Amino acid sequence: MVKLPTIGIWFYLTGTEFCEVDISKKLGIAADEFRAKKDWPDAIKRNKDLLNLPYWYKPRTVWAKKINAEHGYFINEQFEKMINLLEGKEGLINDLRQELDLVVSFEIVIEMELGDKPEMILSSETIKFISSLNATIGIDMYIDEEVSSSFLTL
Repeated sequence: MVKLPTIGIWFYLTGTEFCEVDISKKLGIAADEFRAKKDWPDAIKRNKDLLNLPYWYKPRTVWAKKINAEHGYFINEQFEKMINLLEGKEGLINDLRQELDLVVSFEIVIEMELGDKPEMILSSETIKFISSLNATIGIDMYIDEEVSSSFLTL
């Protein structure tokens, strides 16, 4: 029996150092996850090549809000839930981005079986919203290997 894919959306504010409580109060939204720069493992913080590491591998402070994964075929429907949460806060997010030198990003997380992928379309309104925050977007896809292997042998 084929399962519907699950789709979750994450929103991140990432920077050198900032206070979780301050960001949450200003946005009126509690973080689902928070990791301060000081919380990274010492081995990473003391890495001799730290300056040469890509940004995403460097110790940093991360404030994250998520829309829980739900079964479905439409990425945009899940993304609209995040937009509804953040809508009207674009100016505030951009002010925080500039003031604290933050990176704003979204991540789409998809778990699926081989051959049962969701529709990979974002509406022009969704793209405009992402752009209004000067945000990056990433897509993580996890494919059930057990199902994939059996599917290939049929």
